[in-house]
Amino acid sequence: MTHSKFFYIARLVLETCTPLSIASGRTDGIADNLIVRDANGLPAIPGSSLAGVLRHAYQRLCDPGKKDAIYTNALFGTDKQAPEGERTGEPSYVHVSWGCLHDKTDKPIEGLLDPNDSRWENDEIIKDALQSSPIRREHVKLNHRGVSDAKQQGKFDRTSLTTGHRFSIELSLWSNEKNDPRWEKLLNLIKCSDFRLGGGTRRGLGKLKIVRCYTGEFNLSENDNFNKFSELSQSLADIKPLQMLSELEPQDELQTIKLNLTPLDGYRFGGGTKHLIENGQADMLAVTENCVTWENSQGAITEKKQIVIPASSVKGALSHRVAYHYNLLSGIFADKELNNPDTALEDVKKYVGENNEAVKALFGFVNEETEKAQMGSLIFDDVYLATEDKQITEYTHNSIDRFTGGVRDGALFSEEVITDNQPFSLDITIVSSLNENSKEWENLTKAEKEEKRANIWKSLQFAINDLLKGRLSLGAAGGRGGYGYFKGKWQECK
Repeated sequence: MTHSKFFYIARLVLETCTPLSIASGRTDGIADNLIVRDANGLPAIPGSSLAGVLRHAYQRLCDPGKKDAIYTNALFGTDKQAPEGERTGEPSYVHVSWGCLHDKTDKPIEGLLDPNDSRWENDEIIKDALQSSPIRREHVKLNHRGVSDAKQQGKFDRTSLTTGHRFSIELSLWSNEKNDPRWEKLLNLIKCSDFRLGGGTRRGLGKLKIVRCYTGEFNLSENDNFNKFSELSQSLADIKPLQMLSELEPQDELQTIKLNLTPLDGYRFGGGTKHLIENGQADMLAVTENCVTWENSQGAITEKKQIVIPASSVKGALSHRVAYHYNLLSGIFADKELNNPDTALEDVKKYVGENNEAVKALFGFVNEETEKAQMGSLIFDDVYLATEDKQITEYTHNSIDRFTGGVRDGALFSEEVITDNQPFSLDITIVSSLNENSKEWENLTKAEKEEKRANIWKSLQFAINDLLKGRLSLGAAGGRGGYGYFKGKWQECK
């Protein structure tokens, strides 16, 4: 690598389009996970996170060897162990720096900040990022009945960084080839619409976009090029010898399902902490989050929180309905398959959740017993809605005693519901073919595989149609208050 003639470099500014959750693997006893931070205590993007995502994407999309990963290993390096026990391999020709958070002036924060630096107190972007949990999303796993799976520890949360924060990061490549085609492929991978970092990427988190990209190619065997390379400082903000890359639009052709939804009787997602009604007294609130906005290279936190429709809420509901339709198409019925009352519960588990073949193929799975896992083929995006001009209504409820039919003491509660019918769009990106790595596919004939694929895609189509026809609710209180039902249309686009 030290003998390479050509040095390619890109200094990028990335902006989070959805919350970013790169976990540190630690907890503080309150949140289930904490995000990675630098020496200043500010959220950061580890170079290993970006390098790992790029390596996986390069092998999947750009390596003709696929499983053998010959070209991927030649680019990103490999670590092998010889039979004698010696470790051999090749170093990576791709280098990735840590991603540094930007302050409100759109400049990366590099190195240790002085304790007396005024930005600690006056920069609202930094103050937001310094929170232990800038965003904390509550999640719950659904069981085969479509309700929260409390027995299997299905309640958990995830800490993330606020949407809109910016990072500067450096990507470089050492090469012996002029106009190395691998360099353009690497940059195009970051521009792909399915580029995600961190955890929860299939349920809306980790989406980033390139705001600015400055690139350079230096032939170190030439004096002029070497001198220009020598002028390039280590600072991520130094772009003097580099040129701005103008084409920043995604170059891929991934298929996207766009759902245009119109609420019927109101909706509420999650459990928020901020009242949308001024001086409201409701106990149950819609989840809302602040965002970072940028204008003329100046960042600011939104004055009012935005209503969030979490992708995980949509993904969970569709996943449960996909399992129902796939079982229906496959002829799996309770009165035929589950006729033994002694084993009925275990039999049910074979056809629901991550054991369902359609759910496994479309949404991925994690099998802790066999230590096998596969990511999903679909990416769901969060939706943010402004609170302005939204009609918010507070409803009061009480609980009925099942024995007397009267009102139970101390069971009065209220909730805020968004009751207007303003439409919004929700995107589902199809990022890969179906997951066919499970044992159910191994002994099938070609015709049987084709039939299975057709039933899986049909089950997804039927589930989406249920949502658009008002037969599937999203969010809270679908059964109790009739909330979360929509009508609409869907279209496929690239």
